[in-house]
Amino acid sequence: MTTIGFLGAGRMGTALVAALCRTGRTVHVWNRTAEKAQALAAFGARPERTPEAAVAAADIVMVNLLDYVASDALFQRPEVTEALKGRLLVQ
Repeated sequence: MTTIGFLGAGRMGTALVAALCRTGRTVHVWNRTAEKAQALAAFGARPERTPEAAVAAADIVMVNLLDYVASDALFQRPEVTEALKGRLLVQ
């Protein structure tokens, strides 16, 4: 089964992660506010300490950040760029 890496756990991200978990998907989630990612463990998500950890654990990476500026800043990090290689990115 496909594993999802999810970046961003705001209101929309929380709803999407919960829905994905209900389908039985394995979802690794990161949020810059760690408590938001931790709260999603109640749905079965696996909180990660870093975005690159969430990406590296996944086949598909879903990004639900505030805007493209926030996404671009994250994607400029070399460790995130490296972890994304070979993965499908949905933004």
